[in-house]
This record gives sequence, structure tokens and C-alpha cells, in this order.
Amino acid sequence: EVVTSGRRRVLGQFANAYIVAEDAEGLLVVDQHNAHERVLFDKYADIDRRRKWPVKMSLVPLLFDLTPSQAVALEATGQALQDAGFRVEEMGGRSYALLEYPDIFRPEDALATFLEVLDESKDAAGAGRRDQVLATMACKSAVKAGEPLPPEKMEFLVEELFKTSDPALCPHGRPIVVRILKSQVEKGLRRPPN
Repeated sequence: EVVTSGRRRVLGQFANAYIVAEDAEGLLVVDQHNAHERVLFDKYADIDRRRKWPVKMSLVPLLFDLTPSQAVALEATGQALQDAGFRVEEMGGRSYALLEYPDIFRPEDALATFLEVLDESKDAAGAGRRDQVLATMACKSAVKAGEPLPPEKMEFLVEELFKTSDPALCPHGRPIVVRILKSQVEKGLRRPPN
């Protein structure tokens, strides 16, 4: 669990993958992708609860084929995908067309996300399916590791992370923050505590 006290201040970015911040207790190392994924997941879950997904229509339908296992996953996950703004039409055989998708995506990203949801949803059931769809959408639209972020974006991301339902874990269960206590730094540097 990530416990925070007082105000956080962003110090910078490490390896274009981690945001380094400080608070009264010490240093925070924040995985920028996992943090953004959590922020987006909570936002998408709120949109999903209100059933207000803004969608885009494909000017030219995106055609794709499904493997047999993806076709089975589409049967099971189709309603959750449709509720999230994806509309597909069977074109015959294993061919389908993506006609509408959530407007958070570019067309090629929408199709990649749709297919990834099908690949990842095999193990999910019931309400877990809906969360899996939202988690995959959040993952695909989140900033990536290796992406340089301007200071204002890092500050916004850290601020928003600590407003989410679970700032400790991304929707896939991966840790978001590593805390290094001030006392650990002082001990490591053999400095007496203040």
C-alpha cells in the first residue's frame, strides 16, 4: 500500500520510464506507464458506468480476420466491447469489419486494442470481462516506458495517480510506486537522522 503524507513534488524523470518525486517521507519512484494506466482505467470505468463512450465511425471499415480462439472470445466479450464503443460486423468466414471504436484511439490503435482484448479475455468471466476490456484499453492508450515527459505532464500524472481508487497497483496488478524512505537514504549514506 502506498501511504502518502503532505504534498508531493516531482523532481524529474529517470530512464524516460520513471517519475521521481518526493514527499515528507522520502522519495517516490513512479512507473509512468503503470501510473497512467491506473489513471485512465479509473476514468474509463467512470465513463463505462455512465454509458457515455464517445465513438468514432471508421470512414473506411477496418477489415481483419479472427483466429478460432479470438472468435470464441468475441462471442464471450462482444457485449463488453460494444458497451465500450467497439462495433464490429461479420463479413463472412473469419473476416470482420471494425465500424466504430472509442474516440480515444486512432483507427490502427483501435483495431490493435480490440484484438488484444480478445487475446487477453480468455481467462476473464462475467464482470471481470468488462474490467479486462477497460484495463486493456487503458494500457494501450497510456504513455509508454521510454517516452520523455515534460515536467507539467509528470506533475499532472503524479497528482492524478493519488486521486485514483488504488495508487499502488495498475489494473493488471503490477506495482506503480516504489517508496524509498528518507531514513533509508540516511542509513545508506551513514548520515545521522535529522
